[in-house]
Amino acid sequence: MIFADICDIISILQRKGACIMELSIDNIPFVSMALAHENVMSAVGTHMLEASLDLATTEVGDLTRAMELSVNPAVGANFDAAV
Repeated sequence: MIFADICDIISILQRKGACIMELSIDNIPFVSMALAHENVMSAVGTHMLEASLDLATTEVGDLTRAMELSVNPAVGANFDAAV
């Protein structure tokens, strides 16, 4: 499945004039390292996105609380925004 996807991508790039090396026995280690690198970069990107979303959620909660308390300190003190 993955090999077929790689071959499809390579054929598309070759049609667009990109210089792509042919997949053969000689460059399987290169392709393997490239795929491993892409997996690591994808995992790093996913982790950074998760951290960014957590930070945004925290900031929105703090902003909501600040707005509620600024209007009337007694209103919203027991507000539960859990979803």
